[in-house]
This record gives sequence, structure tokens and C-alpha cells, in this order.
Amino acid sequence: MIISVNKGQEIIQAIKKAVYDYNSKIRGSGYYLKPIHMVYKKGKVYIYIGRYWYRITKKNRVLKWTYLGKSKPIIELPEPPSIPEGVIIKEGDNYLLDESILNSELLSSFLHNASRKK
Repeated sequence: MIISVNKGQEIIQAIKKAVYDYNSKIRGSGYYLKPIHMVYKKGKVYIYIGRYWYRITKKNRVLKWTYLGKSKPIIELPEPPSIPEGVIIKEGDNYLLDESILNSELLSSFLHNASRKK
């Protein structure tokens, strides 16, 4: 189920922060969880957060990014933040979120704190 929200940008920032924190933990491993992937199609922006893995190699001061897929590439890496598979759709100034994203454990504290600030 898709739900329209007015704090879409804030929700995206909260999820991205969790991915940035995770990437800081695994720095030096040669692996990277892409924080945000945006697809532009027919006036809408489809936003996928923390879904795609890459291997980073450096050769002669040039970074090479190799796509590895959606699953964690090696077992030894710590577990990434649990981000639901849902998509965020931005249409103009409106955000449409999959209900699974709003109900995720990752966002529960963010939504709780946002409601307390009102």
C-alpha cells in the first residue's frame, strides 16, 4: 500500500544517515552500500535507499566501482541497517511511500521524535 506523506525529505534523510553510518563502519573493507539510487521516469522520481552493493577498487589513483547486487557480498561484514524493500516516489513536491517503509523499525524512532516536536 502506498501512502502520501508530507515529511518525505526528512524520512529520506533519516534512512540515508543510517546507511552513511553503516558505510563508516565498513570503511576499508572495499565494499560500499549505495546510500541512494534515483530513477527518473515520466515526471516522477523513484528513490531506492540502501539497496545496492558495490566493490570499490583503487588503481593509479582512479576509483573503480563494480556493481555486486542486492545482497551483502561477504558474510564477514556486519549486518546493514534493516531498510524495507519499498520504494519512495517523488512527484512534484509530494512523496509517496510504501507502507512497509513507514512501519520499519529504522523509522519508528524518527517518526516518534518528529511527532513530539509538534
